[in-house]
Amino acid sequence: MRDRYEELGEGAREHVLPSLGAAARADCATLFEQFLGDAGNFAYRAVVIHSDLGGRHVLMDGTPRAVGIIDYGSACIGDPAGDFRPALFDFGEEFTRELLADYGHDDPDRAVRNAYFCRVAGAIGGWLEGVREGAEWKIDNKRDALRHALTAYTERPGA
Repeated sequence: MRDRYEELGEGAREHVLPSLGAAARADCATLFEQFLGDAGNFAYRAVVIHSDLGGRHVLMDGTPRAVGIIDYGSACIGDPAGDFRPALFDFGEEFTRELLADYGHDDPDRAVRNAYFCRVAGAIGGWLEGVREGAEWKIDNKRDALRHALTAYTERPGA
């Protein structure tokens, strides 16, 4: 995964960052440096994950209690913390930290920090896909997604 994210960072420097403002470029650079510079981000036991476990894929009953999970189209082998990342954006940091604690995650700070990175990286990856395909609509969509991801990062608790 390190190679994939390094390649993504190179693509971002070439195709994405030049069209961003100085603050957004700096935030992207910081996120990539922090993520790639922490060997612990790559020291996990890979498992099968849903990989898109946001609120829209969790079925709730009236109590509210989770009663089902849908849409396994993005399931893959990856970092078990990956399934907790969408919770940060759908339910907030406090809920996500409680969820990580209940799960027994050994480094919730890393998991939360990486959720911001992965949201930014996902938007950049989609933007680069749009560049490769010549799909301006996709670039526009991911430009908006990146703006929202960077806003969440800059407005995070304790920022």
